[in-house]
Amino acid sequence: MKNYPTFKDNDYFIQCANDKDFTVMDVDKIVPEAHRFNQVSRGLLNLNEPIIMTNRKSGKLVMFGKADSDDIVGLDGKIHNGILLTLLDESLCFCGFDKLPNKRGVTANLKVDFAKKLQPNNAFILDAQVTEARGRKVTINGKIESLNGDPIATASCLLVEPKWFKYFSWIDLF
Repeated sequence: MKNYPTFKDNDYFIQCANDKDFTVMDVDKIVPEAHRFNQVSRGLLNLNEPIIMTNRKSGKLVMFGKADSDDIVGLDGKIHNGILLTLLDESLCFCGFDKLPNKRGVTANLKVDFAKKLQPNNAFILDAQVTEARGRKVTINGKIESLNGDPIATASCLLVEPKWFKYFSWIDLF
C-alpha cells in the first residue's frame, strides 16, 4: 500500500488498511477519464488521490480525503455544503451499486443533515454502509467526519435501479 502521510497515524485508517476484507480502489480505473473532472472527488474537490477502501461483501465504503482546493470555498471561508452533498451522493451510490441486480442505479432520495462546515485544506473521513438491499432498492447510510472525529454531515440515500437499466448490461457504457 502507498504511503499516506496524512492518515498514517489515524486509528480508523490503520484498522481499514489492515482488514483483509477491504480493497483499496483506484479511482482512475473506476471513473473514465472523460468524467473525472465532473466527479466531485477528483474534479471539483480536487482530492488528488483520495483513498477509497471498500468491503464489497458487507457493502461498506470508506474514503479518506483532503479538501485542498480554494475553488470550492464559500463566502464564509468554508467548503460549500453543496459540494459535500454531491460527494455524499456519489459515494453512497457507489457503495450501493454492487447490491443492485445490474450494478447500476440512480438516487431516488437523499437526506443530508449538516452538523458543521468543513474547513478548507482539512482532511476528512467519509464512511458509507449499505443498511438494506431488496431487489432494485438499496438503502445506504453515511457520514463525513473530520480526521479527529468531529461530525460534519450524516446522510441516508435510497438508490434504485430503474427496470430499463437491465439493458445497460448489453453495452459497455461505464
